[in-house]
Amino acid sequence: MSKPWGETVRPGDRLFDLFSDDLANAQPELLILLEQRGTLDNSIINFDLLTASARQKLHLFGMTDIQVQELEKRKTVNLTTPVYSPVGGVIAQLNFREGDYVMEGSSALQVTDLRHLWVEAQVFASQLDGIGRGTAAMVRFPDLVGPDLRGTIQFGNPEVSASSRFLLLRVAIANPVDGINRVYLHTLPLKTDELTY
Repeated sequence: MSKPWGETVRPGDRLFDLFSDDLANAQPELLILLEQRGTLDNSIINFDLLTASARQKLHLFGMTDIQVQELEKRKTVNLTTPVYSPVGGVIAQLNFREGDYVMEGSSALQVTDLRHLWVEAQVFASQLDGIGRGTAAMVRFPDLVGPDLRGTIQFGNPEVSASSRFLLLRVAIANPVDGINRVYLHTLPLKTDELTY
């Protein structure tokens, strides 16, 4: 089970189920330590320290506090472990399919927060008089119905391309109700006190 590319997720949503030999082997380690702590004397072996280490190991493998607590209550090992989203956003990249082998340390998917966006625009260097960081800009998306979006210039690349005479500007805008979820062509009417480009 996995969420498809482009789907919106909230923090805590289940993304996919993962089978891991290391995770499957680390779970019984904690359960055995908990059982031994209950039956053996804690004066020779510090079971509190060992169980804390076993819990930490499960956390490092990606289990949440709630999942570890459920394991301790259930006292049975799960062969697969659900992976939950720590953040909200849109699944922008999905690097596996069901049944695929995922290498340790590789990225399984990417969740992108689309509440705040950057719009990049190419502007002629001759149009930059009075335009700088913090300048208001209106962004228009011809393919989307709705009003122009107000933003502010956050960055202007100081290097002008010799072949095109363009300079790159980056404008920060708020995404209205996550309405923009892919790359669109846009126009950028820039307004200063006296000029509109």
